[in-house]
Amino acid sequence: MKDAYYFPHFCNARHDRKIKRVRKELGVEGYGIFFMLLEVLRDQTDFKFPTEDIDLLADEFGTSEQKVRTVISNYDLFEVDENEEFFSSNLIVFLQPYLVTKKRNKISGIRGNLIKYKYITKEESNSMNNEDVALKYQELGFLSGGESGGDHLAIASKVKKVKKVKKVKEIKHTYGEYNHVLLTDKQYEQLKTEVDDREKWIKIIDESIEEKGNVYKIKNFKLAAVKWYKRDQEKQPKKNSNTSGVFVDDSSPIKDIIHQEYKELYK
Repeated sequence: MKDAYYFPHFCNARHDRKIKRVRKELGVEGYGIFFMLLEVLRDQTDFKFPTEDIDLLADEFGTSEQKVRTVISNYDLFEVDENEEFFSSNLIVFLQPYLVTKKRNKISGIRGNLIKYKYITKEESNSMNNEDVALKYQELGFLSGGESGGDHLAIASKVKKVKKVKKVKEIKHTYGEYNHVLLTDKQYEQLKTEVDDREKWIKIIDESIEEKGNVYKIKNFKLAAVKWYKRDQEKQPKKNSNTSGVFVDDSSPIKDIIHQEYKELYK
């Protein structure tokens, strides 16, 4: 759907001397033609329309070409330039406050988006006037598309969108005597660096599942193997070192005898 553009329609327009003349001679149809012509002009980028295409407007309005030309030419409501395009000076004047405000808001939006998407820094922005910002916007290739939407500051739409690559599901292979352990090639290689004796822990999980059935509902066998391995490590007896460099099991009764011997040697 095409954007609808604003233009002022004063509530006392019907009392204007020129409009009264239109209404007197052409009735409310003339009044309607006048405002439909303003709508057409507002819809143009330069607020002008070629007189050679007035017949097309008449067809669109559902009236005669002569009546449309009469409204344009006879009541001093419109002007025709050297290019044979008609326009309304009043319409352009009345639109200025709106257009200036809109342009100011546009520049503010452009400035904010240039900063947001890291085309300029806040410090650079502070040193740039509105003309500089607009020029930067143009240099980056964000070409103006008028008020139809091509220039409504959507810099984000110009940022390259990375196309999401659909992940290829990795194939899992079965391991263990009973084929209960499922690992991808990558997981299998990673497991080698994360646990001591990879095959041992694959075997433990595989046999446990075979023995207990569906008690173990394991989604990630690599993580399960690492978890079981770490849990086993935590249960192992702690080791202490002595001055000889020999590691002695704290849980062994012989440790006291060895400690006593070294105590006698180094006293």
